[in-house]
Amino acid sequence: MQYRLDANGKQQVNWPANDAEIVRLGEEFIQASERRPAERCFPALNLVKTRCAAAAAAMAQAQTGDADRSGAALTVEQTFEQAQQLVRKIVAGLSYHHLHELPELQKWGLKVVRGPRGQYLVKSPRNKADVMAMLETYLKRENELPEANRLADPALDTVAAALAALTTSMAARQQGRTQREQGVQARTVEAQKLLDLLQVAAAYHCVVEFDGVVDARLQDLSFEVTTVTKRATAPVEPANPA
Repeated sequence: MQYRLDANGKQQVNWPANDAEIVRLGEEFIQASERRPAERCFPALNLVKTRCAAAAAAMAQAQTGDADRSGAALTVEQTFEQAQQLVRKIVAGLSYHHLHELPELQKWGLKVVRGPRGQYLVKSPRNKADVMAMLETYLKRENELPEANRLADPALDTVAAALAALTTSMAARQQGRTQREQGVQARTVEAQKLLDLLQVAAAYHCVVEFDGVVDARLQDLSFEVTTVTKRATAPVEPANPA
């Protein structure tokens, strides 16, 4: 249902452009209304309070999710850097021990390719998923070997701890991202419900107090009212009879 009030009037209400501004308008409208006598208030003021509280709570949830996601993202980068340092050390150690049999390093989760001159090249994993997969394979392979045949540096406990830290931080980041997305969605839904109600409230006051006209006195209820400026039309030149 659409309803347009005082379409040809000289005043118009400027509505908030985002969810935070909608919540702010709702809070200011409630405060302004509560300074009025009860008989001059919007009859559904309690519903406005309920909608405003729900939108504010959803906005807070979205902000919390964003903060959690940002903190977890920083932890992910820190744990990823630590894991990469271990990968570099592992690649160097395995390459030294298997200098003449580099293709064997694929058993440890490393990718080995042929270079332009036929030589074998070890490619270290670059992204987080590949680093995690390589470390998992490396730990499994090293645990299968006799202790005397394992790399002494880095220690398996150190590698296992780094992998666990990276896995945990990435899960926390995803949880924060999910919470933020849910919060933003809920915030948008609740803010739109509040805006619908505030528009009804503004129309109510126009009809009841200002004879159906958008009046500048709506600003007393925290609505932003501006004057409509109409473009001047240029006179039509008569056609040249020639």
